[in-house]
Amino acid sequence: METFADFIVKLIDLFNKEFTVLRKKLLFLALAVGMVLLAAFVAGAGFIFVIIGIYKGLCLLMLPFLAAFVTAVVMFIIGGGMLLCARLIIR
Repeated sequence: METFADFIVKLIDLFNKEFTVLRKKLLFLALAVGMVLLAAFVAGAGFIFVIIGIYKGLCLLMLPFLAAFVTAVVMFIIGGGMLLCARLIIR
């Protein structure tokens, strides 16, 4: 009966050590995922400001509806290029 109790105690001690390491790794993983999401948000905001900057700059040279059209075409070209790059990466 003592060997069974020793086995249970050693098993619980092993689980405790393993879960401590796992908990630390999960904490770092959660932190990394949070930082990636934050970086994606900041990059998205930067991309929106680039679009606004292109639009505002073109408004100085042409009518606002033409500037909006040119900006939309530029964004479609950039988006298409990103899709092509993603397609090449997936293959």
